[in-house]
Amino acid sequence: MEGPNDANEWGPVGRPWCSYFATAMWQDAGVDIGKLGYSGDVYKWGQERGTAYDQGAIAESAKPGDALLFGTGPDGMQSTHIGIIEKVEDNKITTIEGNSSDKVQRVTYTLPDDLGRFYGGVHPH
Repeated sequence: MEGPNDANEWGPVGRPWCSYFATAMWQDAGVDIGKLGYSGDVYKWGQERGTAYDQGAIAESAKPGDALLFGTGPDGMQSTHIGIIEKVEDNKITTIEGNSSDKVQRVTYTLPDDLGRFYGGVHPH
């Protein structure tokens, strides 16, 4: 749960912490990513390693453990949020997201209806 001024256990006080949460979860699972404070940097990390995929590939490529990136792209302030995929069932993707309504929570999205929320995803390995 978030405290005053975005206080949380994953990132610096006063900063949005969804990306800090996501990268901490990957680190805990053994992914050598470090703590990245901007979700667009997670996508760029995946591009450098050949594990990023774009919006058009989400329905076929998304799997549990992947990061799902919200917004219109990784540059500037285009990348607005990040979640870790918990499960994919038929046309539904369930994520675990930090800093979602000021807490960690599970959210389910339906494709293709919600596809416009995302610009891509990243496999952790």
